[in-house]
Amino acid sequence: MSSSTKDVVLSGLNMLRTSALLLIVTVLLLGVASVALMLLFFIPTSVTVSGVVGGINYFREVRHLSPLVITAALSFLTVAIVAVILLLISIYFYLIPSAKQFTIWRPLDFSTPSKLMRLGYVGGALTLLTAFILLIIAVVSGFFVVALLGIVLVVSGFILLLIGRIGVIIFFFRLRDAFNSTLFLITAILLMISLVITFIPVISVSTVVLELIAWVLVLIEVGSLRDKITSGAIQL
Repeated sequence: MSSSTKDVVLSGLNMLRTSALLLIVTVLLLGVASVALMLLFFIPTSVTVSGVVGGINYFREVRHLSPLVITAALSFLTVAIVAVILLLISIYFYLIPSAKQFTIWRPLDFSTPSKLMRLGYVGGALTLLTAFILLIIAVVSGFFVVALLGIVLVVSGFILLLIGRIGVIIFFFRLRDAFNSTLFLITAILLMISLVITFIPVISVSTVVLELIAWVLVLIEVGSLRDKITSGAIQL
């Protein structure tokens, strides 16, 4: 095992570890945000005022925003924004570069998932940003064609993000083969199940649990592999 190969693999594992940590925090924050969002549906936003005028009873419903509603809404927005920022950092600054490091080590195994991740996540982000700008222009100008183009780009952007997600799943299957890792295999399967049930509204909330388990497994396995590679128990 050459020193350069060892350094490349350890660098890829370190980036993957950081990405897993950030994604674990992100998933937990999204769980908190979901709870705050659900609270908004159970907190009453109106009260009934009754009284007597001229001997006639009257009832009037008065809508108001209670401090609890405002707190829940602000909590949801704050936590959601932080979660999105962490998600972007984990994917673009750690997960994608991690796949690139493994591509240097084994180009034939990791070049495909690395390309899919870059195409999907980078292309998807740029496409959605362009769509967002076009939709703003459409709202201001009132041009229907611009709005239609923006909607098409939104759909295209989400399709690209889906491609990026598929790239991540393939990435973990390839990591499983490279390290003969059962935990990476379980992670790939969990991420695949999570992707499928995302489109099933009734059970889509369970994706949070699956994602949390998957990235905790990644964190555990990466730590184990780093120790084995450093000690020489695994020869690259």
